[in-house]
Amino acid sequence: MFPSLALTILLSLQVASPGAELQTTPRELIRNQTRATLEQNISKTEQTREQKRQEFKNRLQLISNERQRNVLENLNNRFETVAENMLDHYANALDRLTNILDKLETRTDTLEADGIDVSDIRAAITIAREDIETAQDALLGDFGNNIYVLEVDEDNLGQSVRGQIANFKQDSNAIKLEIAKARDSVGEVLDLLKEALK
Repeated sequence: MFPSLALTILLSLQVASPGAELQTTPRELIRNQTRATLEQNISKTEQTREQKRQEFKNRLQLISNERQRNVLENLNNRFETVAENMLDHYANALDRLTNILDKLETRTDTLEADGIDVSDIRAAITIAREDIETAQDALLGDFGNNIYVLEVDEDNLGQSVRGQIANFKQDSNAIKLEIAKARDSVGEVLDLLKEALK
């Protein structure tokens, strides 16, 4: 269900354009490791997700009330769509933050070449990169590996669905906080860069 996410993340993690000479920096090594981990996670998660979908359909057939069955099926489809969209959105946000930080680092290199002390900016860039990597790990690990398919329990149907949606919201909010922390770190780099330009 997440092929567009996989393609988006893999394309955003490309190290160099075709024909360009490859340089191995620590950042590129981390991206390569992330890409390999992502490929493994996608295949495992996709198999598990298909298995969970099949179990959901089997359990859905056991529900005697046709109206409940239709509502649950629609809710499950919506649940999966929302999870996929959020995953894509968060991956794009982290990619944008990485690109902005790369541009700020290039500008910092220019300032350093001009003889301006940029040690504080370099330290802030390191912190921002760590925050972005933490958010990416949380996105690819916790949020990206969870299988968001509703578990059907006919006895406590409403309570079961509400609990699963609450868990999803909690996972989503945890990712939002990590991304906000990374965004604030990039903003701090920008502020320090502005101060150095004065």
